[in-house]
Amino acid sequence: MEFFYGNEFKTFTKRKTRNRRLLATQLEKIVSKEFAYWFLHQVTNPDIIVVVPDEIKYLGRGPMAIARRYIAYNINE
Repeated sequence: MEFFYGNEFKTFTKRKTRNRRLLATQLEKIVSKEFAYWFLHQVTNPDIIVVVPDEIKYLGRGPMAIARRYIAYNINE
């Protein structure tokens, strides 16, 4: 699923900037800056007919606002 959205966003970005030719590094910078915002609107858009699983919608919201801190962990279990 992530590859689908990633490739769809790259295609969208290329179409949006077709008047100027982008280098691969420039395209990657745009993707890293704008993908999260675009992804959120893609998965929460009520006009899209495709059924989006809840897990993908949760990913679109971004990281949790609450962080957990662990003092130690046991790796031998």
